[in-house]
Amino acid sequence: MIKYRVTGLMVLLVLTFPVFCIGGQDEFIGKVVAVRGKVMAVEENGQKRDLGLNAQVFCRDVIETGTGRVQLMFKDNTLITLGRNTKMKLSAYEWDPENKKAGMETQIREGSFRIMGGAITRMAPEKFKTTSVSGTIGIRGSMYAGNLRGTRLTVLFHGGKGIYVRNRAGRVDIRRPGFATLVAHADKAPASPARMSTSDLMELETLLSSDQAGQGEQGEQAEEGIGVAENSQTQEPDGTQETASTSDSETDTSASDSEASSLLVEGSDTLDTYFSTDTGSSVVSDTISTFAQISLEEVAYAATENQDVLDHLKSLGFTGSRSTSVPSTGLWKYTGNMKSTLEQEDAQDMTFVVNWDNRRIMVFEEFNTGSSNQGIGFGFGEISDHGEIYNVVVLGSDSSDGPVFALDGTETFGSFYGTAQEAVGLAMEGADVNIQNQTQTSYWSDTLAGLLSNKTANSFSGIATWSGFFTGVGEDMSDPFTDRQVFLNDDKSKFSFTIDKDGGTFLGAMSGDDINGSATISNMGIGGNASHSAYLTDSILAATLTGSNVIYNGGTASLKSYGNYMVTSRETPLSSHTTWGYWEAAYVDPATSNDYHIHIPGSFWIAGAATDTGAVQDLITSGFTATYIGKAQGIMFSSSMSLTKLTNGSTSLDIDFGNKTVDGYIKFDEITLDLANGSVTTSGFSGQIQGATTSQVSGAFYGSNAQGVGGNFSATASGTQYLGIFAGDR
Repeated sequence: MIKYRVTGLMVLLVLTFPVFCIGGQDEFIGKVVAVRGKVMAVEENGQKRDLGLNAQVFCRDVIETGTGRVQLMFKDNTLITLGRNTKMKLSAYEWDPENKKAGMETQIREGSFRIMGGAITRMAPEKFKTTSVSGTIGIRGSMYAGNLRGTRLTVLFHGGKGIYVRNRAGRVDIRRPGFATLVAHADKAPASPARMSTSDLMELETLLSSDQAGQGEQGEQAEEGIGVAENSQTQEPDGTQETASTSDSETDTSASDSEASSLLVEGSDTLDTYFSTDTGSSVVSDTISTFAQISLEEVAYAATENQDVLDHLKSLGFTGSRSTSVPSTGLWKYTGNMKSTLEQEDAQDMTFVVNWDNRRIMVFEEFNTGSSNQGIGFGFGEISDHGEIYNVVVLGSDSSDGPVFALDGTETFGSFYGTAQEAVGLAMEGADVNIQNQTQTSYWSDTLAGLLSNKTANSFSGIATWSGFFTGVGEDMSDPFTDRQVFLNDDKSKFSFTIDKDGGTFLGAMSGDDINGSATISNMGIGGNASHSAYLTDSILAATLTGSNVIYNGGTASLKSYGNYMVTSRETPLSSHTTWGYWEAAYVDPATSNDYHIHIPGSFWIAGAATDTGAVQDLITSGFTATYIGKAQGIMFSSSMSLTKLTNGSTSLDIDFGNKTVDGYIKFDEITLDLANGSVTTSGFSGQIQGATTSQVSGAFYGSNAQGVGGNFSATASGTQYLGIFAGDR
C-alpha cells in the first residue's frame, strides 16, 4: 500500500481489504463524513434510510439531499460532495487492491456534485466515471465538479491530471484548472473547454457550500481538506488519442483567489471510527483543524506533495518558494535526482530539459554503462504560465532480472521554484506494468528535484518533416531465442513524421517487414498531441507509439496498452544531420497468439530532414563524389544467444553520384561489414554486405545538399545476425 504523510487538513484512508459490489448491495462501500440537513439513501427496493454522520452507504444506493448537503468518503479514499436538491446513484463499486481490481461508477440524476478521485483512479482510471443523461465524465486522477439541470450539464475541472466529457455526439478533454464545458443534451457535443466566469464559478461553489445546505442539526464534518488523493494515470480510458485538444483555447491555468471561493471547515471530531471493520485493517486518524480555509488551488495541488518537493530541493542545497512566472524563451537544463517516497533506496540521477518557447519539459533517468549514458526511464509534460508542470507522461522500461516492466505514471504535483526559476520539482506516482501480463502492476511514488545548470538560446522553430529508418527485433517473451521477428524498412518514406517545433509536438507513422518471416508492421502511429509526443530540440524528442491492427502475420493485432514508445538517445550523435534513438512495442503475434516485445537494445531508429530529390539529381548530373564519415550502432544475435550490443561503431562510405555507386564499410570491434553492389537513386541508396548469407543496406541523404547520410543494415554470417543503423557527414 502506498504510504502518505498525514498533515493538517489531509487524511488519506486507503484500506486494503477487498470490497465487491459490482452486481448489487452486499457490503458498505463508504461512509458519511459530513452532513448538513436531512439526507436520505434510497435502496433498490425503494426503502429509504436517513443518512447521519458515520452512516454507511452501499452499492446501488441513490443519495438524495433535498435541502441538505452531504460528503461521502469511500474505501479507496474517493471523496464525493453533493449539494442541495441533488440525486446521485452509486451505480458500481469494486475495491480489491490485493488482486488489482478496482472500479467506480456514479450516476448524477440532478443537482450539484464535486468528486476527488481516490486510489481507484490510480489503479484503474478507465473504470472511474460519472454518467448522466447528457454525457459521461471520465477521470485521470483529478478533482472535478458539476451541475445537472434537466439535460443541461456543466462540468468544471478543479485540478490534477485531467478529465474528459463525452457523449454520442462528441468528446472534449480538459487539462487546465478552472476550465469547464457545457453539454446541452445527449445529441449535442460538449462545448469546447473555456475558462469558467467568476459568477458561474461562485454559483457552483454556492450550491456546494455549507451556508446553503439547510438547517440540519448535525454539524458539518470535514469540508474539502479531507482525503485529497491526487493520483493519476496517462492511459486514455478508451485507449485512443484525445480527439479534442484544448491547448489553443486554454490560456489561463488556475483559478485566482478572487475567483475561487474559500471552503469552510467546521467541526473537530476525529476519524478514529471511520471504516472500522472486523478485518483488523489499520485506519489512519487525525483531528480536523477547525475553521481553516483552503483554496481550490491548494486542494488540487495537495500541500503534502509540495512539501515533499521542498524537502527534496533543500537536500540539494536550494531553499525558495514556488515561481509565479516563467521565461518567454530559452533552452534550460537542470540536474538533480529522484527519490522514492515508499522505500529507502539510493537517489537516481535525473536530467531535466526545458524549452521555454513551446513550454515543454522532458525528464531523463540517467545511469552509467561504460562510456554511454542512457536513460531507461523518461517523461515529458507541459508548463503553465505560472510555472506549474502538468500533463506529464512517464514512459520507458525496466529490463532487470525477471519480468520486463513498462513504466507508466504522471505528476501529482509539479512546479518551478525561485524568482528566476532556479530549481524544478515534481511529485510523481505510477505503476510498473508487466509487459507480458499487463494486469500485473507494481506501484511507485517518487519525488524529483533539480537545480539549474545551463542556459542556451533556442534556435529551433517552424514545421519540419523528418524521415528515416528503423530496426526492431520482436521476441517471444516466453521463448526469446525462438522465432524472432526482425523488422526493417527499406525506404525512408516508411518511417516519417511531421514536427511542430513551436507547438512541441509531432505526428507520423512507421511500416516495415520481418526479414526472418512473414510478419509486417503497417502504419504504426507515432506521437500526436501533447499527451502523445514532445519536441524540445532536434536531439531531444519522444512519443508514444499507437495503433489498431498494425501487426500482420496471417491475421492482424493491435499494440498492447503499455510498453510502446520512441525516444532519442542520450548517447553521442551518429552525425550532425541526423537524430537517432530507441523504440519499444508490445503485441500479441497473430500467428502464434504469443506475447511479443520489440525492445532495447535491438530497436534503433534514425531520422532527419531528407535532401530534396532535385538536389540529389543535381549532384548526379554534375558527377559529384564524396566520402561520408560517421558512427554506427548495432547488435548481434543468434538462435542461441541474447541480443548483444556491438561496440565502437563507425561508418565510411564513398559515394560516386555520377556513376550512382556506393562502397565502403560499417565497422565494429566485433565485425567489419563491407558494402558491396551499392547503387544510388535520387531518393537514397541501397546495397548488400560482402560475404553475408543474406543482407540488406538502405540509406538516404540528409541536409539541403546531401551533406549527410543515414540508414539501416542487416546481415547474416556464420549463423549470426547483425542489425543496426549508421550515419555520416561529408
